[in-house]
Amino acid sequence: MSGDLETRLRELVDEHDIREVVLRYARAQERHDRELLSTVFHPDGIYEHYEMEPYRINGDLAGFLDFVVQAWAAAPITSKGLMVPSTYVELEGDIAFADSSALSLNPVNQNGVRHDYLRSLRFLDRFERRDGRWRIAHRLVVSGGYERWEPAAPSPFTGIASPDLASGYHPDDLWYTLRDRLRPGSVAERTIQEKPVYLQEEAR
Repeated sequence: MSGDLETRLRELVDEHDIREVVLRYARAQERHDRELLSTVFHPDGIYEHYEMEPYRINGDLAGFLDFVVQAWAAAPITSKGLMVPSTYVELEGDIAFADSSALSLNPVNQNGVRHDYLRSLRFLDRFERRDGRWRIAHRLVVSGGYERWEPAAPSPFTGIASPDLASGYHPDDLWYTLRDRLRPGSVAERTIQEKPVYLQEEAR
């Protein structure tokens, strides 16, 4: 294998590993998964969000994770969607800089009324590879410039979905028991109380 090809393959693997860390962060946020979040940051990392003061982990990764878990519990968000469709990476040896575009969709209960909060974000990261593993050493969470806040429109599908096929948080989300759930013979009979509107229309 030529040196140039070997170098390029190494770069591709590094870029893949870095993007995987970005996706692990998004997944940890969506599922409220503390253990998964613990694999994202270096223990001396810095987390800067445009809505809060910079958080310096300073070796206390457990304290940082406690802080995030408390924020999850306090937020009025009923479920969280965090999509990261693109991550641009520039490598500099064992250091890398990444720019990720993200879209956050959050149903929020405020004074008994559900609102939809949609906003764009960017994650500007300095990654470091230590002991062969890439993790975030410094993250800037930047406003993407788009925000939308409005009362949720009534949906004909609300309340119809079977509870055991609804997304949830760790450890109750289906992902954490997926291997058992997808085994042959694991499908349970379910009764849907009300058909979706489009099925009702077809029945007529």
